[in-house]
Amino acid sequence: MPNQQQGVTKHRHTRQHYLQNLLEHVPHTAVMAFLQQQLSLDRRLYDEFILSLGEHAPPDDLAEAQHRRTLSKMLARHLSPLGKLTAAAERQVLQAIEQLVDKASQPDTTPPQALNLCIATFSMLPDLGERMEDADEQLYQLADTLCALLDHHFNQLDPAAQQALFERLLREYAEPMYLDRDLDNVLLKLLKRWSKDKPDWQHACLNQQEQLLKHNPDDPWRKAYLLRQTHYLLKAWPT
Repeated sequence: MPNQQQGVTKHRHTRQHYLQNLLEHVPHTAVMAFLQQQLSLDRRLYDEFILSLGEHAPPDDLAEAQHRRTLSKMLARHLSPLGKLTAAAERQVLQAIEQLVDKASQPDTTPPQALNLCIATFSMLPDLGERMEDADEQLYQLADTLCALLDHHFNQLDPAAQQALFERLLREYAEPMYLDRDLDNVLLKLLKRWSKDKPDWQHACLNQQEQLLKHNPDDPWRKAYLLRQTHYLLKAWPT
């Protein structure tokens, strides 16, 4: 009995026990609000959360997080001590990614598998761009290739799956990291094409632009850029 008591007392002094006790006394709404905010701001944290859920996670989210983890580990192996890619490492990384992406166009790859791979790879491009010189703009060529594959597989989906993919890519487009690396326009072109004959999708795109404008009220450059994009969309679609 004394040994059991000592064990209980010992665990009471761990941080895990302290956090457990703290969370039991914090309102559930406060915990959920904090968790939602942190997961929306930090994609790596979100991936860790999804991976921890395992089979309880949405299948597409889980597959995307798994692909991103594989790509992140591959990139980390080639980084210099300063967190950059040398010219030789840059070639190796791009070649490895191209080989991986090639699987998305293989006949035995299902559309969901290909889409998860393409979206995960596209989401890695901003980080990759921060770590390489890319004098030949291969990053943007890769972005175009990924969007072409997304478009190809989109056309093979039924209407419900197309709707889900459109919404998924529209959320992805709104991530600030793409605007920072001039990759947002590649996604917007794809969304514009998919929305050509769908007024509801057009409205969703314009609403997303409005939300992005509201989140950048004090940045003149971004505001002007987003307004040009909005005009680009309005010009492309009949009123």
